[in-house]
Amino acid sequence: ETPGLMYNEMAINDTLNQFLKNGRSDCLEDFVVMSKSVFGCDRDLVYLKWVQAVKDNPAKLNDIWMQIQEEGHAPSVELKTEIAKALKSADKDVPFDTSDLILNTPPKDQGKTTDSSDTEEKKTPEETPEDLDALAASLKVEQSKATLDEGMKKLIANSRFTEAASVMQHRKFDGISRNNAKKVFAHMDFNTTVELLEDLRKDYKNTIVEFVFKAHMSEPAQFVNRVKNAVMKKERFVYRLPQQLVEQMFEKDPSIPDQLEKLSSSGCLPASIILARHAVAHKNDKDLVRYWNLDTRQDKAVAAIDIISAVPDLESLRWISETLNHDADVLERATNLCLRKDKRTEEIMNYSIKNGLPLNKFGNNALMEALNFENFPHKDEIQSILDERNEKKKRSDSQSS
Repeated sequence: ETPGLMYNEMAINDTLNQFLKNGRSDCLEDFVVMSKSVFGCDRDLVYLKWVQAVKDNPAKLNDIWMQIQEEGHAPSVELKTEIAKALKSADKDVPFDTSDLILNTPPKDQGKTTDSSDTEEKKTPEETPEDLDALAASLKVEQSKATLDEGMKKLIANSRFTEAASVMQHRKFDGISRNNAKKVFAHMDFNTTVELLEDLRKDYKNTIVEFVFKAHMSEPAQFVNRVKNAVMKKERFVYRLPQQLVEQMFEKDPSIPDQLEKLSSSGCLPASIILARHAVAHKNDKDLVRYWNLDTRQDKAVAAIDIISAVPDLESLRWISETLNHDADVLERATNLCLRKDKRTEEIMNYSIKNGLPLNKFGNNALMEALNFENFPHKDEIQSILDERNEKKKRSDSQSS
């Protein structure tokens, strides 16, 4: 790192453009290498200028892509699009997924024609900056779904992605379509993406997380680098990815588990969490015990939430609980996940109660169902817990109103 060397974006941009204008791709390549450790350097910008300088050299473009991966930089959609278009124009294979990119461009002689059916993503000149600022502000208050959708499309069409992101965050994604959300995320840097993910609605979180994964973590070097540098709590989506995405990465590069093991052994908690989740998915008791013990957080309830993401049946509940010596936080987390999937409620509750889980750790649905069990011996205590929770909810509702 170079804490004493400041990054001047305007001066750097002028210099890069001068190199590009003069055809000095060699200078751009040197600049990319020399600026790597400069604090605050816009890596996407310097790579983009280098790509533009060598767009007719497919071999060099592939070298650049390899260098991006080795550095661990997460390329923007714009950078990936530039590389993909250049390689496709040379009839070369693109070494990454392009499903989230728009690569088809109209022929130059068609550039002056205007088709009214193709205006959704085009900037509307009649909209002034003041109009768009007012629009963004209005979308943060109550609007009909149609008005909100149309307004978001207008912000996106005018490249007002920061304002669109602010609307999504303010509304906590209420009423925001997946399609509009994806278009905004496609233009956000990784840090902004992390902030937005915190406010995602649960009903389509996995859909958006998978999209973000493809944009920022889909290459092996990116994936390992993101895990290595993940900030606990703030970047929890990195180490709590849907398990199928992790499995895909492990299949794509079989060396990744070993790389994560090295990180875990050196104290990287996100790596330990991912490997623990992998152990749960594959019922590897030895690995689960190892990575659970490497998690030194005092709050084991949070650790259990991070590591245990799915318990499909009673047999899985027994395995997890017994593997981790019926840890109280593990038992609570695993039991309530199991109750969502396995309908053997009475057997599950009996097992968990026998192994030390108090009744007040069960969810309301399970407790209400238990009131109807024929010979369940805890009905009075269950009714008391439910009454107390109802009273607490009434007090909370009255205070909020």
